[in-house]
Amino acid sequence: MHVLSIEDIELIVHMIETESAVTDFSKRQKQIDNLIRTGYVRPLAGAFVLTELGRRTASSLQTKSYVRSKVETPQVPAKPVEEPPALEASQ
Repeated sequence: MHVLSIEDIELIVHMIETESAVTDFSKRQKQIDNLIRTGYVRPLAGAFVLTELGRRTASSLQTKSYVRSKVETPQVPAKPVEEPPALEASQ
């Protein structure tokens, strides 16, 4: 079982959202190497793209709301508040 860091999750989700490849990997070389080793990313013509596993994982993480950019607040229609029946005071 592979354990992805928050940075890995953010990167693969960003890649699927923008449908882009990583071309500037000098800052992320260790991260990219790890993602290649685990099968989420593969090199392609001087860039790095998501594999099928990477795409499915990123899509799953988006729908499960692990990524804050994809968390949506559900819109619940407000119900009219019903007032309780008036109690009669007996004295």
